[in-house]
Amino acid sequence: MLKTADSLAFVDLAEVDPIARLLDMSEKGDEWHVDDSSLEEYSVLAGLPEDFSTGLGGMILRSIGNGSGNVGIDIAGGTNGAALQQLLKPGTLEKALVTNYTDARSDETKAVVGLDHIEGDLCDRATWEEIDGWIDENAPGGLSLVMHRPAGTLQDLPAPFYAGAFRFLLERTRPGGLHFLQIPEPLVIPSPERSLKPVYEEIEDSVEVLFSNVNPDSDFPVIPAHVLLRKN
Repeated sequence: MLKTADSLAFVDLAEVDPIARLLDMSEKGDEWHVDDSSLEEYSVLAGLPEDFSTGLGGMILRSIGNGSGNVGIDIAGGTNGAALQQLLKPGTLEKALVTNYTDARSDETKAVVGLDHIEGDLCDRATWEEIDGWIDENAPGGLSLVMHRPAGTLQDLPAPFYAGAFRFLLERTRPGGLHFLQIPEPLVIPSPERSLKPVYEEIEDSVEVLFSNVNPDSDFPVIPAHVLLRKN
Protein backbone atom coordinates (compact mmCIF):
# COMPACT_ATOMS: atom_id res chain seq x y z
CA MET A 1 0.00 0.00 0.00
CA LEU A 2 1.19 3.51 -0.79
CA LYS A 3 1.94 5.58 2.29
CA THR A 4 2.10 9.35 2.58
CA ALA A 5 5.28 10.98 3.82
CA ASP A 6 5.53 10.58 7.58
CA SER A 7 2.07 9.09 7.95
CA LEU A 8 2.79 8.71 11.67
CA ALA A 9 3.23 12.45 12.28
CA PHE A 10 -0.07 12.44 14.18
CA VAL A 11 1.63 10.72 17.12
CA ASP A 12 3.56 13.92 17.79
CA LEU A 13 0.21 15.67 18.39
CA ALA A 14 -0.55 13.60 21.49
CA GLU A 15 0.61 16.48 23.74
CA VAL A 16 0.94 14.22 26.73
CA ASP A 17 2.72 15.29 29.92
CA PRO A 18 4.65 12.06 30.70
CA ILE A 19 4.63 12.68 34.46
CA ALA A 20 0.90 13.37 34.53
CA ARG A 21 0.31 10.31 32.36
CA LEU A 22 2.24 8.04 34.69
CA LEU A 23 0.27 9.35 37.65
CA ASP A 24 -2.97 8.87 35.74
CA MET A 25 -2.07 5.30 34.78
CA SER A 26 -1.18 4.55 38.40
CA GLU A 27 -4.50 5.93 39.59
CA LYS A 28 -6.52 3.98 37.03
CA GLY A 29 -4.59 0.80 37.58
CA ASP A 30 -3.96 -1.89 35.00
CA GLU A 31 -7.54 -3.19 34.83
CA TRP A 32 -10.15 -1.92 32.38
CA HIS A 33 -13.74 -1.79 33.60
CA VAL A 34 -14.72 -3.74 30.45
CA ASP A 35 -12.13 -6.05 28.93
CA ASP A 36 -12.11 -8.70 26.21
CA SER A 37 -15.47 -7.79 24.71
CA SER A 38 -16.92 -10.25 22.21
CA LEU A 39 -18.35 -9.24 18.83
CA GLU A 40 -21.81 -9.61 20.33
CA GLU A 41 -20.87 -7.20 23.12
CA TYR A 42 -19.42 -4.76 20.58
CA SER A 43 -22.77 -4.97 18.76
CA VAL A 44 -24.84 -4.26 21.86
CA LEU A 45 -22.64 -1.37 22.96
CA ALA A 46 -22.93 0.20 19.50
CA GLY A 47 -26.68 -0.31 19.26
CA LEU A 48 -26.50 -3.10 16.66
CA PRO A 49 -28.36 -6.40 16.95
CA GLU A 50 -26.30 -8.74 19.12
CA ASP A 51 -26.80 -11.97 17.20
CA PHE A 52 -23.65 -13.02 15.30
CA SER A 53 -25.59 -13.54 12.07
CA THR A 54 -27.24 -10.10 12.10
CA GLY A 55 -25.04 -7.90 14.27
CA LEU A 56 -21.46 -6.77 13.79
CA GLY A 57 -20.19 -10.30 13.18
CA GLY A 58 -22.71 -10.86 10.41
CA MET A 59 -21.95 -7.51 8.80
CA ILE A 60 -18.23 -8.29 8.79
CA LEU A 61 -18.78 -11.76 7.31
CA ARG A 62 -21.07 -10.45 4.56
CA SER A 63 -18.63 -7.68 3.67
CA ILE A 64 -15.27 -9.47 3.62
CA GLY A 65 -16.36 -13.12 3.48
CA ASN A 66 -14.41 -16.16 4.57
CA GLY A 67 -11.20 -16.48 2.66
CA SER A 68 -7.45 -16.45 2.69
CA GLY A 69 -5.86 -13.05 2.78
CA ASN A 70 -8.26 -11.36 5.21
CA VAL A 71 -6.21 -9.55 7.84
CA GLY A 72 -7.65 -7.62 10.79
CA ILE A 73 -6.44 -5.43 13.63
CA ASP A 74 -8.09 -4.39 16.90
CA ILE A 75 -6.42 -1.33 18.46
CA ALA A 76 -6.57 -1.57 22.27
CA GLY A 77 -8.65 -4.69 21.73
CA GLY A 78 -8.62 -6.28 25.16
CA THR A 79 -6.26 -8.60 26.98
CA ASN A 80 -6.94 -11.66 24.81
CA GLY A 81 -8.44 -10.12 21.67
CA ALA A 82 -11.69 -12.03 22.14
CA ALA A 83 -13.47 -10.39 19.18
CA LEU A 84 -10.60 -11.19 16.82
CA GLN A 85 -10.50 -14.79 18.05
CA GLN A 86 -14.16 -15.15 17.05
CA LEU A 87 -13.24 -14.09 13.51
CA LEU A 88 -10.13 -16.26 13.29
CA LYS A 89 -11.82 -19.46 14.42
CA PRO A 90 -14.23 -19.84 11.44
CA GLY A 91 -11.70 -18.45 8.97
CA THR A 92 -13.23 -15.03 8.41
CA LEU A 93 -9.77 -13.65 9.21
CA GLU A 94 -6.60 -15.47 8.31
CA LYS A 95 -4.33 -13.23 10.38
CA ALA A 96 -5.00 -10.68 13.13
CA LEU A 97 -3.26 -8.29 15.49
CA VAL A 98 -4.45 -7.06 18.87
CA THR A 99 -2.68 -4.21 20.64
CA ASN A 100 -2.68 -3.31 24.32
CA TYR A 101 -0.68 -1.16 26.73
CA THR A 102 0.81 -4.28 28.31
CA ASP A 103 0.86 -7.95 27.35
CA ALA A 104 -1.28 -9.90 29.81
CA ARG A 105 -2.50 -12.62 27.44
CA SER A 106 -3.36 -16.06 28.73
CA ASP A 107 -1.27 -19.02 27.67
CA GLU A 108 -4.23 -20.23 25.60
CA THR A 109 -4.32 -16.94 23.70
CA LYS A 110 -0.59 -17.00 23.07
CA ALA A 111 -1.10 -20.36 21.38
CA VAL A 112 -3.85 -19.13 19.02
CA VAL A 113 -2.61 -19.55 15.46
CA GLY A 114 -2.84 -16.34 13.46
CA LEU A 115 -3.26 -13.94 16.39
CA ASP A 116 -0.32 -11.62 17.04
CA HIS A 117 0.10 -9.05 19.81
CA ILE A 118 1.85 -5.70 20.15
CA GLU A 119 2.18 -4.01 23.52
CA GLY A 120 2.94 -0.35 24.04
CA ASP A 121 1.65 3.14 24.66
CA LEU A 122 -0.37 4.51 21.74
CA CYS A 123 1.13 7.93 22.52
CA ASP A 124 4.57 6.51 21.74
CA ARG A 125 5.71 6.65 18.13
CA ALA A 126 7.63 3.39 18.56
CA THR A 127 4.34 1.54 19.18
CA TRP A 128 2.84 2.82 15.93
CA GLU A 129 6.04 2.06 14.04
CA GLU A 130 5.73 -1.53 15.22
CA ILE A 131 2.07 -1.62 14.13
CA ASP A 132 3.02 -0.10 10.77
CA GLY A 133 5.74 -2.71 10.26
CA TRP A 134 3.33 -5.52 11.16
CA ILE A 135 0.85 -4.28 8.53
CA ASP A 136 3.61 -4.07 5.92
CA GLU A 137 4.59 -7.67 6.60
CA ASN A 138 1.17 -9.25 7.03
CA ALA A 139 -1.19 -7.13 4.93
CA PRO A 140 0.84 -5.63 2.05
CA GLY A 141 -2.37 -5.27 0.06
CA GLY A 142 -4.17 -3.55 2.92
CA LEU A 143 -6.14 -4.51 6.01
CA SER A 144 -9.56 -6.13 5.65
CA LEU A 145 -10.80 -5.03 9.08
CA VAL A 146 -9.90 -2.35 11.62
CA MET A 147 -11.62 -2.23 15.02
CA HIS A 148 -11.18 0.23 17.89
CA ARG A 149 -13.70 0.18 20.73
CA PRO A 150 -12.10 1.46 23.97
CA ALA A 151 -15.01 3.54 25.30
CA GLY A 152 -14.27 4.74 28.82
CA THR A 153 -10.53 5.00 28.25
CA LEU A 154 -8.26 6.58 25.63
CA GLN A 155 -10.66 9.54 25.49
CA ASP A 156 -8.36 12.32 26.69
CA LEU A 157 -6.11 13.03 23.70
CA PRO A 158 -6.40 16.00 21.32
CA ALA A 159 -8.78 15.67 18.37
CA PRO A 160 -5.97 16.01 15.75
CA PHE A 161 -4.29 12.90 17.19
CA TYR A 162 -7.42 10.81 16.67
CA ALA A 163 -8.07 12.24 13.22
CA GLY A 164 -4.49 11.44 12.18
CA ALA A 165 -4.66 7.90 13.54
CA PHE A 166 -7.89 7.32 11.60
CA ARG A 167 -6.35 8.63 8.36
CA PHE A 168 -3.32 6.40 8.86
CA LEU A 169 -5.43 3.28 9.40
CA LEU A 170 -7.79 4.10 6.52
CA GLU A 171 -4.77 4.56 4.27
CA ARG A 172 -3.60 1.07 5.23
CA THR A 173 -7.02 -0.52 4.52
CA ARG A 174 -7.80 -2.25 1.23
CA PRO A 175 -10.82 -1.31 -0.91
CA GLY A 176 -13.84 -3.09 0.55
CA GLY A 177 -12.24 -3.23 3.99
CA LEU A 178 -14.23 -2.32 7.11
CA HIS A 179 -13.66 -0.01 10.06
CA PHE A 180 -15.71 -0.53 13.23
CA LEU A 181 -14.88 2.37 15.51
CA GLN A 182 -15.92 3.92 18.78
CA ILE A 183 -15.40 7.59 17.95
CA PRO A 184 -13.34 9.22 20.74
CA GLU A 185 -15.17 11.93 22.65
CA PRO A 186 -12.96 14.86 21.48
CA LEU A 187 -14.21 14.19 17.93
CA VAL A 188 -17.86 14.11 18.96
CA ILE A 189 -18.38 16.76 21.64
CA PRO A 190 -19.12 20.08 19.89
CA SER A 191 -16.16 22.44 19.78
CA PRO A 192 -15.19 25.58 17.88
CA GLU A 193 -13.43 23.35 15.35
CA ARG A 194 -16.43 21.00 14.95
CA SER A 195 -13.88 18.22 15.08
CA LEU A 196 -15.85 15.33 13.60
CA LYS A 197 -17.40 17.20 10.67
CA PRO A 198 -14.12 18.14 8.89
CA VAL A 199 -12.85 14.57 9.19
CA TYR A 200 -16.10 13.21 7.74
CA GLU A 201 -16.11 15.73 4.89
CA GLU A 202 -12.52 14.79 4.04
CA ILE A 203 -13.24 11.09 3.65
CA GLU A 204 -16.94 10.89 2.73
CA ASP A 205 -16.21 10.20 -0.96
CA SER A 206 -13.85 7.35 -0.12
CA VAL A 207 -16.09 5.43 2.32
CA GLU A 208 -19.61 4.09 2.66
CA VAL A 209 -21.24 4.44 6.08
CA LEU A 210 -22.93 1.13 6.91
CA PHE A 211 -23.94 2.12 10.44
CA SER A 212 -23.64 5.17 12.62
CA ASN A 213 -25.34 6.40 15.76
CA VAL A 214 -23.94 9.95 15.50
CA ASN A 215 -24.63 12.86 13.17
CA PRO A 216 -21.52 14.97 12.50
CA ASP A 217 -23.73 18.08 12.25
CA SER A 218 -25.51 17.53 15.57
CA ASP A 219 -25.04 19.73 18.63
CA PHE A 220 -26.25 16.84 20.80
CA PRO A 221 -23.54 14.17 20.77
CA VAL A 222 -24.16 10.49 21.38
CA ILE A 223 -21.72 9.06 23.90
CA PRO A 224 -20.29 6.58 23.13
CA ALA A 225 -20.53 7.20 19.40
CA HIS A 226 -19.90 4.37 16.93
CA VAL A 227 -19.53 4.02 13.19
CA LEU A 228 -19.06 1.14 10.74
CA LEU A 229 -17.43 2.19 7.47
CA ARG A 230 -16.53 0.37 4.27
CA LYS A 231 -13.71 1.76 2.16
CA ASN A 232 -14.63 2.28 -1.49
